[in-house]
Amino acid sequence: MLGFFFVALGLVWITDKELLAFLRPFLFVVVVTGGVWSYISIRQKKIIDPFSHHIGLGDILFFAAITPLFGLHSYILFFITGMILAILFSLVFKEYVKQRLIPLAGILACLLMLLKIVSWGLGKEIFYKFNFLMV
Repeated sequence: MLGFFFVALGLVWITDKELLAFLRPFLFVVVVTGGVWSYISIRQKKIIDPFSHHIGLGDILFFAAITPLFGLHSYILFFITGMILAILFSLVFKEYVKQRLIPLAGILACLLMLLKIVSWGLGKEIFYKFNFLMV
């Protein structure tokens, strides 16, 4: 994931975007992760490691690694859309999957590829603008 993070930073550098703009989406990831950890700890009535049974460390690393690719508003929209897709995926395929795990990073990676293809197809930058639906 560290390599992906540096590739994403390189893409930002090539497109002349502000390099430190990824800090706002990264802070969003930190706040959401802290919120999930707090919620699970309060629910279990003890401080626990959320990576042991509730969310994968790879998912969190993926969230952090893609932060340079988005502005804050676009990242929040991507995050929410990805969570909805993950829920739908788990509901549709729950009969076929033996383990109760959701490949969250994989689903979000597919969504990211789809959005990048749409961005290139439209010839518009949809990742740094909140109003990307009005292209």
